[in-house]
Amino acid sequence: MSSNIMLKPNKDLVAVRLIEIRDELGLSIAAMAEKLGISKSTFNSYIRALAMPPEEIIYKVSIMSGKSIEWIKFGEEFDYIRQVIEFKGFEQFLSDFPDTVDKVLEACQEYKVYPIENRYVSDLIVMQVFYQFYYPIFDKYIDEVIKMYVDEIHKYPIYTGDDEYQRYKYSTRVHMMKNQVKYGEKEKILHIAETEFKNRVDSYFRDSNNKKSIKDFFKKDSEPSFFPNFHEKLKDRNGAKEIIRYLAHIYKEDFNIRNEIADEIIEAFEELGLNLEKISSKYSKKELKEVFIKE
Repeated sequence: MSSNIMLKPNKDLVAVRLIEIRDELGLSIAAMAEKLGISKSTFNSYIRALAMPPEEIIYKVSIMSGKSIEWIKFGEEFDYIRQVIEFKGFEQFLSDFPDTVDKVLEACQEYKVYPIENRYVSDLIVMQVFYQFYYPIFDKYIDEVIKMYVDEIHKYPIYTGDDEYQRYKYSTRVHMMKNQVKYGEKEKILHIAETEFKNRVDSYFRDSNNKKSIKDFFKKDSEPSFFPNFHEKLKDRNGAKEIIRYLAHIYKEDFNIRNEIADEIIEAFEELGLNLEKISSKYSKKELKEVFIKE
């Protein structure tokens, strides 16, 4: 969720802090400019917020004043952390959980390893700490938003397992996509949940239809045309998977096509299809029918 774009300081507020530092040091504009090695007019442009001082000037001001670079750019550490989190797009979360910044601020102290005592931690560490507080709450938020789908998904089982397992598998799938959304984006989360729900329902009916079509091969009261149709089915990789799924279903199992071994099994069935096709082309339909007879 973190962005490569860095938080940028507000030049108006930087100007205010530069004036505060100059007053604390008791220096005139000219004297301050001289210590920084720049012209009076250049320093004047900084304190009038006409321009943002470059990094080397901010560094010199930090050394002169004992203030951290981050304080000059962003103010107090609390404000800096809040700005970083808001910049990453979590304004709604901070609004609903206003004590988060205090928690992140406290937790960030143990990450300070800079030789300069006043330095703040990096924005990357701020977000790493923030996510520790964020994700448990965000997960519960997602669960609340998608509850209506979770309560219905067990009616369309596509995995071997009880109703609770169907809910778990669906919920896990939706949660895997949480990097695409943030807390508070209810409509986006609902869209993901609805899309995943439709995919699961479509898969359920598709598999049901496939199983029904495969069962037709095995009907004892049907014409003994099973053999020719069987090898035709195995010519297609999807057809091979359908037949394997059905055979697994007979034994109340589920065929996991994502397993590496599954590819070898599918290839074996496809090879079987080629061999059956050779037999089919060798004998007449009448001769083949005599192989498969009604019991």
